[in-house]
Parts: sequence; C-alpha cells; structure tokens
Amino acid sequence: MSEQTKIEWAEHTGGPYLGCSPVSPGCANCYAWELAESRLEPIIRLAYRVARFEDWQTRPVWGDKATRVLSRGFWDDARRINRKHEKNGTRGRWFPSMIDWLDTMPGGIIDQRGQKIDPAGVLADFLALIHDTPNLDWLLLTKRPELWQSRLVSVQAWYEAYYARTMDLNIPASGWVDRWRKGGEPSNVWIGVSVEDQQRADERIPQLLQIPARIRFLSVEPLLGLVDLSKWSGYTIANENKLHASQSQQPAITWCIIGGESGPKARPSDVEWIRDVVRQCKSAGVPCFVKQLGANVRADPYGDHVFPLWAQDGTCRPLLKDRKGADPSEWPEELRVREFPR
Repeated sequence: MSEQTKIEWAEHTGGPYLGCSPVSPGCANCYAWELAESRLEPIIRLAYRVARFEDWQTRPVWGDKATRVLSRGFWDDARRINRKHEKNGTRGRWFPSMIDWLDTMPGGIIDQRGQKIDPAGVLADFLALIHDTPNLDWLLLTKRPELWQSRLVSVQAWYEAYYARTMDLNIPASGWVDRWRKGGEPSNVWIGVSVEDQQRADERIPQLLQIPARIRFLSVEPLLGLVDLSKWSGYTIANENKLHASQSQQPAITWCIIGGESGPKARPSDVEWIRDVVRQCKSAGVPCFVKQLGANVRADPYGDHVFPLWAQDGTCRPLLKDRKGADPSEWPEELRVREFPR
C-alpha cells in the first residue's frame, strides 16, 4: 500500500487482496505474479498455514489453484487517503494493483487469519469502499470485461442475502451497484481493459464499450505488436451505445496508456508500434500517456532520433540509461506524451 506509487499514471496503489490467474499473453511476465512468488510469498504462505491447509507449503500462490488472500491495510488506507483529499479539496487517482478486480477467484479467498470468505462478498465490500471514497477516482483495469455483468449480479445477490440475514437497510452501495448495472455511470470510476495485441483489442474493447463509465481507457501494455485501434478510438457513443446517447460528442475510448514490457524477461517492443498508437490517438483526439518504451525496445537506426546499439541477433536497440525505458528525456520528441483525460 502506498500514498506514492511508481506507476506514473496513478497517485495511489494497492489492492483488496493478493492473487490472480493468467488469461492471455500479456500475463506471461506479470510483475504481480513475480512479487507473489518472491517478496509477498511469506505473507501468503502464513495465511495458508493459519488456514490449516495441508499443502500450505506447496499450494500455488498464483493462478486458478491459488487461494486469494485478503489485504490487511488496504481498506483503512483508502479511507484515510480519501479523507486527506477531501480536506485538501483535491481528488486522487487510485489503481488497485496486484489483482484483476473481476477475477472470479476459482481457488477461493481467505483473510490473513485463515478464515474463508465469500468472493462475492469481497467484491461487494470493494465496491462499497469505492462508493464511500468519492474523492478517489478508481482506475479499474481488467482483462475480463465480459464478466462485468455477472460479477455485479453476484454482488447484488450477496447484498440481498445480507439483508435477509440482518434486516439492515443501511447498505447505500447496494442501490449504487444496481444503478450501475442498469446504465448509471459511477462518478468516481474509470473502466479500462488491457490490450497487448490485436486479438485482445478485438475481443476486449467491444466488451468494454458495454460497461457504463464516465471514462473508458485502454492499457496498451505490454505492447507485443502493432495494434489498430482506429475502429474504436473514433467511435462515438451516440452512434452505437444507446445507454449513453446524451454523451454523443464524447469518444467511447477517452484515454490510452501505452508501454513496452519491463523486467529481465521482457519481450521485444518496437518504437514504431508505440509511435503508431500515439498517432492513432492524436488523430482521434484521444489523450494518451506513454508510460515506457520497455526493457527490450527495438528501433530503426535510420528512422529514430535515438542512439542505436546493434545486438548480436542483428536487431537495433536504443542505448537507454533507464532500464525500463521510462525516462521521456531519452525518447524521440513525438513520444514524450503524458496526457490525462479531462
């Protein structure tokens, strides 16, 4: 949990639980996966041990067979930081890292005392937290946009079951979730999907467009090839999405984050792939944020204003001091774009 995050496009980070499952090529070198199997593994294994799992020493800490573990400090931290922004008259951008918020948690979830929890109840609590922190804009990124409707249905069912047990009417988030399912846009939620290649763009963007949102964004990271976004970046809600005809002048995709892969196992990212997405965004009037060129960036030595290094395999790599290629001062001028949606 942190008030200061190294993620350049967010201000705060941290997630409600630990764990996820890979679903597409973009997941192969996930930083959260690496952390779960290194620095965070003792925390997860301790929770497994307290839960008296017989295989607590060998049970996977990532993937479908891994049991998710509830985060301890996240909930209070989010409320505290919301109060800080409220006092200062400001808003903060919070990215729930280490998770996919629409994960179905096939291996279940426990708290750090080892108690089993209902996955729908965890999502219900998370959405209630979002509802209760209006001075935080929650940047909800997913690789599972097709599950949005069914996951919210499960949350609504959980709220109804909770009311049946307790007769407690003080659940303001229940009506909020129901309105969202029926087309009401939450004022402090941005919805995004990861788009690492053309196939994932073709699959996920149409699903994203079905989710009511004030801001819809793409995380084109890790960019693994050329991606054509033209059919969606200029798409207007009035033409296709009848839920929001009143916003006919707003592009359906209102923001785009772009980046090559980082880490020691980073797959190649070509400067031209990044440049092409920037061009598409500029042409459609969509703000974009170039996060990094990547740790394994390639470039045309005759077409880029960077200093090339010829590698053994005959490819050309820019000489970048920043190991993630995240220092804009080392980039071609036209890639130094770090815009936010209005």
